[in-house]
Amino acid sequence: DGERAIDLLRESEPPHFVVLDLNLPCVDGPDVLQFIRTAKTTSRTYVAVLSSSPDDAIKHKLAKTGVTANCHFTKPAKLDEFMRIGEAIYACYRKCAESSAHAATQ
Repeated sequence: DGERAIDLLRESEPPHFVVLDLNLPCVDGPDVLQFIRTAKTTSRTYVAVLSSSPDDAIKHKLAKTGVTANCHFTKPAKLDEFMRIGEAIYACYRKCAESSAHAATQ
């Protein structure tokens, strides 16, 4: 539920990393991402989009809203594929965290 996600983001410590579905009830995922990108406390949060939509549909939805995610993946149907996606999301987080740490030392 996108509305609940926004409420949690407002009420709690800003997360370092968010895995976000685009197809959420109440408030759609791109609108949640727009909130994340525009709120002062979460604007630098790394976001991985994980959606059942095909890759081109993910890109289109994000472009239509004018927001970007750090990475995006299509939900797989099989467990082993899902595990590989989980590893790729973690790799995305590590890459983003490392580049952020590197930029902070420059």
